[in-house]
Amino acid sequence: ARCPPTSPPNTSHKSIPNTHTNTSRPTNTTHTTPMTPLHAACAAGAETAAMVLVSKTGFKKRIRRRARRGATALSLALASQPPFSVAGLVALLNGGDSLLGDDGATQDLFFKKGSKQPTKGKTTGKSSCLFHLDDDKQSLLHSACRSGTSAGVIHWLIGKAQELETQQQTQASQFIHWTDRWGRSALHWAALNGHRQACATLLAFGADRSQLDENGETAVALAERRALCSARDRPDGERASRWGDVAAVLGGSGTTKHLTKKQT
Repeated sequence: ARCPPTSPPNTSHKSIPNTHTNTSRPTNTTHTTPMTPLHAACAAGAETAAMVLVSKTGFKKRIRRRARRGATALSLALASQPPFSVAGLVALLNGGDSLLGDDGATQDLFFKKGSKQPTKGKTTGKSSCLFHLDDDKQSLLHSACRSGTSAGVIHWLIGKAQELETQQQTQASQFIHWTDRWGRSALHWAALNGHRQACATLLAFGADRSQLDENGETAVALAERRALCSARDRPDGERASRWGDVAAVLGGSGTTKHLTKKQT
């Protein structure tokens, strides 16, 4: 089995055909700007520098701006190494949401009954930065779990989404199940990248372990496939047992020996 990439591939990537792009999904229509000092600080995990910039009124407007591939300061901070603290993330969110109605505002999100995918409506500038989607249709929860964030950050993200659901009448209860352009949820990416704690935390919040991506794979299937890759195909040559542990958390087998037999 081909080893899946550990980060969102380009649409030209051989393992993700262009036919996986579904035009019925949300489309980014928000103004895109070059990488600003705030974006750079967030991407580098420089929380102190980012907080200094956020304290300046002029830079608050940049929190909602999209840089390359639709990334915002918040999404970059959630994916950074070292990761931002919850306090730093709260400061970014509050700073961005204090400027609702600015020309960099996102679009309102709503759901069709029974759908696990958000649909964008008319741009009104009323949506929180928390519900931002990048060019790959990935939410902030995707960014956080893809990078292996802490249980505390996941708890804050989901809790804040539930809080804003009431305030903005947005069905954020589906937030944990939002899927990107490849049909993958945050749980899929946490499993694929070998983040056991993130997987366990998402499951505790009710993540659907049976949810399928556009290739018809569950999160546990991705973890098992990664465990079967050769060492050179796994990130930094990590041991297969890392993904075996993730598979076990998701209800699969925790032994790579079993997975080898399963493949044959």
